[in-house]
Amino acid sequence: MIPVKLREPKYPPIFILSWVRSGSTLLRYVLDTHSRICSPGELVLGRLCNDLQFVLQRTAGANESNDIRRQVRRIVGGVMGSYAQAKGKDLWCDKTPLNLCYLHDLENTFPEARFICLHRNCLDVVYSCIQASQLGFMSELAGYVCRNPGNVVAGLIDSWIEKTGLLLDLERRRPESCYRVKYEALVSQPEQILAPLLAFLGVDWEPDLVSRVFRTKHDPGGGDPKILLTSGFRISSIGRGSLIPFSSIPPDRLPPMNALLSNLGYPEIAADPNDDPTRHLAPGNRHLTGNVDEYFVHHLPKKIYLNAQELKQVSGSIRYIINGSEPSVWTLNLDQGKIEISSGDGAADCTVITDRETLLRLVNNESSMIEEILKDRLRIEGDIRLAHVAELVV
Repeated sequence: MIPVKLREPKYPPIFILSWVRSGSTLLRYVLDTHSRICSPGELVLGRLCNDLQFVLQRTAGANESNDIRRQVRRIVGGVMGSYAQAKGKDLWCDKTPLNLCYLHDLENTFPEARFICLHRNCLDVVYSCIQASQLGFMSELAGYVCRNPGNVVAGLIDSWIEKTGLLLDLERRRPESCYRVKYEALVSQPEQILAPLLAFLGVDWEPDLVSRVFRTKHDPGGGDPKILLTSGFRISSIGRGSLIPFSSIPPDRLPPMNALLSNLGYPEIAADPNDDPTRHLAPGNRHLTGNVDEYFVHHLPKKIYLNAQELKQVSGSIRYIINGSEPSVWTLNLDQGKIEISSGDGAADCTVITDRETLLRLVNNESSMIEEILKDRLRIEGDIRLAHVAELVV
């Protein structure tokens, strides 16, 4: 157990503010990788500040508002400062989408705080919410969906409009305390985006930061579970919102949505995005290959070369069983830097079983292993630890 000592924050606290399915877990992992910043699982510190203030008002007297604020600040600052100290770091960051509902409490308790306002294209957020909610909508979204039972897309657009409005209002009110990041830029140009962000936070840029993000152990707790099987910054999710049927977007949602999209520099939805999805997809989202054998013979060695540093310490074998009209089996043997790719069946430590179409979606950066597993189109057997390597090189 980490001993807690009540204290004032030594440095300005950091809060990642975004709505759900906007990439905040990825950004948390990035900041948590920095040598000076720690970012635990979701804590909803805004709600904690609100609850502590309520309790202290009931027990210490409602007229002592300044004293109550200082007590709340020292309690929360003490918990987080102790956590940071235990991690050998000096700055701490909370990433919780629900903090958007407690901005007043955060601003009142930590007026010196630094806010990272993370944005993502509306329809991409809606698409991601639908994909992640096949077994039920997360609590943050349930109210919006219940108010729009006949059109889930409308409810999810409403949630994005409302929460994006809160972010933009905070940016207007406190421009010196806010730094805007767009998810699309973060995943496509991580170093160009992160260097000035870290300067805003008052810490130095670390040249190997991006390469360490998925090799560093991060504390669990909330957020996107898919990140556990993610091995890099992927642009495959950019523009997926163009797959949402245009007919499901109510006409009265278009003006407020487009006003916010325009403010953030995204394309407005002026016509059916299904007619021209390339306008919304990430630039460079082109197919690497349409042939399984070509991938293993020509493209996989290049992927291995690009990830040679991460694979240097890995030992084990991965067998890919590709079922369908043209079945094939390929094996990747890894022995601490020595790599061998072969065709044909044989024993392996980890087996990836899928079909041609699914494998090609993966290698063309159009999907992820966790997405295909959830859709029952891919199965992993054997040493599950090697699944991370399989995701890295596919």
